[in-house]
Amino acid sequence: METLEVVDFHNHFVGPGFPLTTLAGVPQGQRAFWEAVNGRLSAPEALFALLEGGVFEELRGLRVVVTALAFGGVLLAAGMPDGSRLRKDVPGPDRRHVFIDTTGMDRVGIRGAIETVGADHVLTGTDWPVVQEKSVDARLQAMFDEFGLAADERRGIAGQNALRLLKASGS
Repeated sequence: METLEVVDFHNHFVGPGFPLTTLAGVPQGQRAFWEAVNGRLSAPEALFALLEGGVFEELRGLRVVVTALAFGGVLLAAGMPDGSRLRKDVPGPDRRHVFIDTTGMDRVGIRGAIETVGADHVLTGTDWPVVQEKSVDARLQAMFDEFGLAADERRGIAGQNALRLLKASGS
């Protein structure tokens, strides 16, 4: 059974750090992963390096969650010739496991996330307790109506995708 990992590139990481001297001989994609985990790369840079550096091929069970702050990296990667194999039109086993936490209720951001990685890879986040969102359910339902989402897509974005992701990680 493959071990599944979930990495949340949520802003910048703080902590003791991972000494770069231990990365000698480590492939560039994996080096980018460790540098990202230790705050040496911004979230968009880290995601782009992971997508283009072969990390997903080597760590097939890896699941990565990025916030809206890293969406620039998602858009940059999605614009590559193969879309970094994260776009919603990539067939099952070849699709990479990148999930976007919306980190707020911006309708353009949520719609862009759905259009890029697919409704099954979008997690609705409010950045609570930093931001106190008002009328979350009503606002979310209004957006879902505007986007014409199916019932399963609505349930996924509202919470089922996060539960599925956490179950996959063994949490």
